[in-house]
Amino acid sequence: MLDSCAVTQSRTLKNCREESEYTYKYDIYGVKASANEIKSIIYNPGESAQDYTGEYEHTYYYDASGKYLGYVTESSKSYSVSVGDYNIVPEEEYDADGRLVKKMEDNRSYEYDENGRMILAMRDGLIGDIIYDNSGVRVKEEYRKEKGGEIVMYADCECDGDGNVVRLTKHAVNESYQEEEGAVEEYQYAGGKLFACAYYKGDGTLERTKVYKYTLDGKIENITIYLGDNSVENILTPVYTKIAVYTE
Repeated sequence: MLDSCAVTQSRTLKNCREESEYTYKYDIYGVKASANEIKSIIYNPGESAQDYTGEYEHTYYYDASGKYLGYVTESSKSYSVSVGDYNIVPEEEYDADGRLVKKMEDNRSYEYDENGRMILAMRDGLIGDIIYDNSGVRVKEEYRKEKGGEIVMYADCECDGDGNVVRLTKHAVNESYQEEEGAVEEYQYAGGKLFACAYYKGDGTLERTKVYKYTLDGKIENITIYLGDNSVENILTPVYTKIAVYTE
């Protein structure tokens, strides 16, 4: 019976190429149990960003009937937390405080300050600085190819009275990102939680909408993704479990 296999995947982005080598392990029933991933990001000639290689361990979860539920990813950057609720969402990763730190679908990752405010957003090889005014309201995002580099794209943020971003409008500075000019993200909230997010192209065409549903105790029950024609593209169902990760 097959107990392991190796697979190589790659994809080309705007300014780099991603390559991942997976080594999958299977249980005694032949079900995929875990995977070791060696991921490399190789930037195009002329890009100032530094190439990156990281190692990740993916553990896959199933219910009693064998239905796939999701996975937990641990990176080679070790960290220590106490046992707590971890949100397992296919294609998304959360930290110990339940904050989104990575989204696979659009290659984004996030960092937060000591007050829990998002201060850095990385997407498709761009580094985005989150800017707040003196009252702590988020007003702008500035994207660069490297820290301290020239701004290639920025986004103006509009917030409600609670400080939640309700509208984000993108603007291109570098002509290479002209397709982002005028693109808009609109956010709706209910009961203090994100209810929906709509994504529009620069010409005003609705590209997709995400609708969030919560459990009675405030956790995400599912996320339904609708395309512009209102057809359902996907439904993500979070699974909550208790795990512990310790520093080596």
